[in-house]
Amino acid sequence: MEKGLRKRDPIAPFLFLIVAKGLGELMREVCRKHIFEGAQVGSSNVQITVLQFVDDALFFKNPSLKIEEYFRVF
Repeated sequence: MEKGLRKRDPIAPFLFLIVAKGLGELMREVCRKHIFEGAQVGSSNVQITVLQFVDDALFFKNPSLKIEEYFRVF
């Protein structure tokens, strides 16, 4: 018995979109509550928390000794 989806399964892209959208909403919520603050970039100090690509996500955080606590789940 195999786990997961088969390659080229037509439902896989839809499942990925659902998870990616949920991750984006979760990040907006934790930033709104000041639980997670992203990195400040540029001369106007734009805050970046997460960049999501087709099948990848990059998280941005200013350096901190407690960063391990944010990603303890992983």
